Amino acid sequence: MKSILSNLTKSKGYNKPSRRIGRGIGSTKGGHTTGFGMKGQKSRTGGKVKQWFEGGQTPLVHKMPYQGGFVNHAALSILGINVGALNDVKTGGREITPNILVKLGYVGNNKFDVIKILGKGEVTNKINLKGFRYSKRAIEKIKAAGGNAL
Repeated sequence: MKSILSNLTKSKGYNKPSRRIGRGIGSTKGGHTTGFGMKGQKSRTGGKVKQWFEGGQTPLVHKMPYQGGFVNHAALSILGINVGALNDVKTGGREITPNILVKLGYVGNNKFDVIKILGKGEVTNKINLKGFRYSKRAIEKIKAAGGNAL
């Protein structure tokens, strides 16, 4: 037995042709205004009103103060760590690198490009650092404690 679904046909009037407007009085949408009303911008060809148009009054964008400047998307995001915080880092005499600080949890795995060692605090241990940026004061304190800053 054949399925009923394979014998279905489209009902009459399914493909109803669209009305062609402006093609004479006999075409039911015909001779003069063709459904667009009388005069005015919206009755004319290409007569769209932009979404932000406020009817001739000063637009809101022009009333706001101008915000100049720009955002430098190529700028590096730098995370600063004070040299005094590195006294607690236990690496067993190895060099301290940015990856070690992330693994030990001293630095969150946030989005930053560079870690910079700053000079606040005192260095009590001999520490060897590699792969950071340094302030002048931080380098002085690290070398005074007998460490290295590469």
